[in-house]
Amino acid sequence: MTSDLKFDMYGDKVLLRPEECETITESGIVMPGDAVPEGVKYAEVVLVGRGLRDAKGELIAMFSKVGQRVMHNIAHPLEVELAGEVFYMIAEPSILGVMKN
Repeated sequence: MTSDLKFDMYGDKVLLRPEECETITESGIVMPGDAVPEGVKYAEVVLVGRGLRDAKGELIAMFSKVGQRVMHNIAHPLEVELAGEVFYMIAEPSILGVMKN
């Protein structure tokens, strides 16, 4: 549960809850999502940093919002364990897009 997380994000970092997915190869081998090195992966945004500052010191707002389902293509994101759950920590520019309901 994200309300149990005692953690704040810095800068343009986003904490994601990865979705479990799998890929079936042409020969029928099932590979779990974390074993697939390439391709688009999906995750839920759990925490969002405040953003970066520009050359004038003004805060550049983040586009990501908690609860969004996003796509990314990072093969090996930074894995962080918080409150007994594994999350991915990535920079917001690595997010390819947001899924619409």
